Amino acid sequence: MLSTELLAHYRTLSQQPFTVVDVETTGRYAWESRVTELSVLQATLADGVHQQQTHLINPETSIPLKIVQFTGITQQW
Repeated sequence: MLSTELLAHYRTLSQQPFTVVDVETTGRYAWESRVTELSVLQATLADGVHQQQTHLINPETSIPLKIVQFTGITQQW
């Protein structure tokens, strides 16, 4: 069984905000890939997502079919 102190710690932790950043690219390696999408969300464990923003970015290069199939991001602007 969990101690009272540990439960209090988890309760406090669940109220703390955190930020998640997700970056989608045209490939696997940074030195040969370009960014296609940037998403940022702010949340707490207790209340879930508070704010989310997603931005598509023109990579100024073609997006390989494998990446389109994986991310659903296409060249269509």
